[in-house]
Amino acid sequence: GLAMRKIGETAVVEVAAFTLEGKSRQNLRTAVTRAERERAVFEVLPPGSASPLAEQLKAVSDAWLAGHNGEEKSFSLGRFDLAYLDLTPLAVVRQTTEGEPGPGRIVAFANLMPGAGPDREVAIDLMRYSPQSPHGIMDYLFIRTIQWAGAEGYAHFDLGMAPLAGL
Repeated sequence: GLAMRKIGETAVVEVAAFTLEGKSRQNLRTAVTRAERERAVFEVLPPGSASPLAEQLKAVSDAWLAGHNGEEKSFSLGRFDLAYLDLTPLAVVRQTTEGEPGPGRIVAFANLMPGAGPDREVAIDLMRYSPQSPHGIMDYLFIRTIQWAGAEGYAHFDLGMAPLAGL
């Protein structure tokens, strides 16, 4: 008595096959070079890291929502909720300015949902970036997160669902 209903499409990257080498990947190398030239730094923070960064994360999220003339949907994606974000690792991109003390301000972030089991898959959930961030900052975040997944031994990286795509 069960019925299958398509609610969207998802893209999954085979981490071991992901590379920045070759002519077809020039755009990916350019994204990394551009972001790092503009002083972007990537890191993955452990669960529990969102609350101490609440002010910066909320500023990025609010700016992203305002730039998209939207509000939280939470249909097939996460929504901005610090308690929820504290449950998962957090991929962040910080941008420093010359002479600025500290690690820099967060300009983009995404929470990660690591899976257990033989497939060793990690998925990206809520994604946000500041409109003032360097051009291509989300490409940089995705590239570095996929590379992080490989270093952590994950086999697959799920880029998330596009709700109602392909219907």
